[in-house]
Order: sequence, then C-alpha cells, then structure tokens
Amino acid sequence: MTLIDGKSLPWSAEELDSAAELGSLIEIETLRERDTFTQTILNSIPSHIAVLDRHGVISTVNASWSRFAQDNGAPELADATIGKNYKNFCALDDEGNVEATSAWAGINAVLNGRQSSFTMEYPCDSPKEKRWFCMNVYPLLGLKQGAIVAHKNITKRILMEEELAAERAEVSLGVTRQRLRELVVQNEMVRNQERKHIAHEIHDELGQVMTGLRMGLLLMEMRYCRLEPTLPKLVSDMKALLDRGIGNMRNIVSHLRPAIVDVGIKNAIECLCHESQKGTDLMIDLDMPISKVALDDKTFVVYRVVQESLTNIVRHAKASKVGITLDDQDGLVVEIHDNGVGFHVEEVGMNKYFGLLGMRERAIALEGCLEIDSEPTLGTTIRLTLLLNSGVV
Repeated sequence: MTLIDGKSLPWSAEELDSAAELGSLIEIETLRERDTFTQTILNSIPSHIAVLDRHGVISTVNASWSRFAQDNGAPELADATIGKNYKNFCALDDEGNVEATSAWAGINAVLNGRQSSFTMEYPCDSPKEKRWFCMNVYPLLGLKQGAIVAHKNITKRILMEEELAAERAEVSLGVTRQRLRELVVQNEMVRNQERKHIAHEIHDELGQVMTGLRMGLLLMEMRYCRLEPTLPKLVSDMKALLDRGIGNMRNIVSHLRPAIVDVGIKNAIECLCHESQKGTDLMIDLDMPISKVALDDKTFVVYRVVQESLTNIVRHAKASKVGITLDDQDGLVVEIHDNGVGFHVEEVGMNKYFGLLGMRERAIALEGCLEIDSEPTLGTTIRLTLLLNSGVV
C-alpha cells in the first residue's frame, strides 16, 4: 500500500514510478509522431520550405529544400542549414546583392511582427538555365514563435508572361508600323496634290509671264533691231536667257509633278526611259502588255519605283541593258532587270539605303510587296506587285 496525502492507494511506489515513466514515454512518442506527421506534411509541399525560430535560426527544412540544394551542387544548404541563422544565406556578396538585402529585411520584419507577411519575386539562374522564384514569408504562431519561408519556382509563369508580352509588343509594333505606312501613303498623296497644285501654278502663271516676255522680245526684234545696231545682240542674249529660264521652269514642273503620269503609267514609264538614256549608251527594252486598268493613287508610286530603279542603275549598276516589264494579269507587276555589277542583298541591307527602303515601304503600305534579287556580276531584279482597282489608266 502507498500513502499519498494521508490516503492509501492500491499501488506500490515501484508501480507508480513505472506508470510515470510509461506516461513520459507515451508523451515522447506522441511528440515524435506529431513531429513526423508535421515533417511529412512539409515534405509533401513542392515549394522549398525552411522553418525559422524567432531569432531567424533554421529549425527544419523540407525534402524539396534538400533536393534543390543537392541538385544545384550546394549540399551545405540542405540538412546542414539546420541550426544556422537564415541571415547568413542572405549576406551581401562583394558587389552587393539587392535581392538578398530585401529578402532578409522582409523576413526580419515578419519575425519582429512589423509585417503580417512578405512576398518577393527574384531571379536565381543556374549554369544551365534562367530561373525565377517567389519567396513567401508567414509568421509561425504559437508558443514557438518564428516564421515559415517558402520559395516557389515561377520560371514557367515568368517565361509565359515574357512570351506574351513579346507577342503583344510585336502585335503593337506591327500595328504601329502599318499605321505609319498608311500615314506615309496619306502624306505622299497630300504632297502629290500640293506638288500638282504648285506645278500648275508655276506652269500657268509663271509660264504665261515668261511666254509673254518672249513674245515681247520677238516684237522688239521685229520693230527696233534694224534701227539700233547694238540691239540685235542684246535681244538675242535676252532670248537665250529667257529660253533657259523656260527650260528650267519646265524641269521644275516635271520634277514636282510629271504631267505624263496623269495621262497613263505606260506613257510615264516610256518618258522615264527616254530621259534615262540621254547621255548614256544604256539600252532599255520595254514590255508592257497591260490592259486598261485604273491605278488611282498607285500610279505615282509605280512611277517613283521605276524612277528610283533607273536612277540607281545609271549611277551604280554599270549596266548596258535594262528590261522593264509591266503586266496586270495577276495584279499589277512591275519588274526591272539590269545586267550590271549586282550586289549581295543580305550584305547591303535594305534599311541602309533610303531609296530602297522608301520603295519597300510604299509597296507594303499599298498592300503590295517589293522583292530585290541580286548577285555580284549577275545583275539586279526589282519586282513590285500591287493589287489593282478596275477602271481606265
């Protein structure tokens, strides 16, 4: 019999000690089972997790943390991190690590109760690939205060966001380019109208004045030159000067707005070829089996492309023969081919030359395309394709 507080119990002291020891063992085993269960839960979470005490010391990590450390050649960051302060892993490097500084500042704020949680996304590249992670820090409530730090791999999400952003930027850039091209075409049309107006003003107003002056000089020549011996030379010089002015005026008018364009693209191209052949031995073969089709605003674009091509041939190609084909069977197709020196298209690059760039942009803006095919010593072929509207040239 055992007496406790004056009362007798039916167990001996040895039996009570055994019972107390058994209770302690049961409690210890219960705690072990609870810890094992908790660790099992942590190991089931794919994020890399470290549990910190209130001082920031790592008390446990999950299996994902350990695997990540092993896979990245850093076994010292696996189980060996237990018992070390997390601040050690956020220390600054020689150049200063802003992400590490921000990470520890956030963790420390949660440990001290200044923040209820902390989240930060950061890059963490491996030798094989670029990676991004998201760190979430939450307070560990209860008697054992501390925090849970979880790192989740968000590389797929970031890459998808970057790809989506790139696609949106590409689409936006494509829209912007198309708007710019439309603006270029609109601006070109306005400029053409202004040139046409100015050309008509010069031709009608200044042309009439200069024609009147020449008629006056002719009248002066008939009436007064026989009366004054020195007057014929003076009138002849004035006529020559006036004729040169009239010629310059016509060149200006033609440059501003070739009148030949208004009466048909075929005539305009024939006129361009005739002008390009002046003072050269260049032979130009024309093949223009086109039907009566209205080109409206595209007429001037076709004219400028042919003009730019012929200018480049005369200046740079060292060609002796040029072939120009104008056909409208499958849309309007203009092809200019020369037998000149040629060049490497990929080396020259269209963007380096505003003439070629201008031709290409005009074509794209009109829903057409411009192709350039050239090889050294094999000449150059420029092919312009445009959609057509029905009507008469």
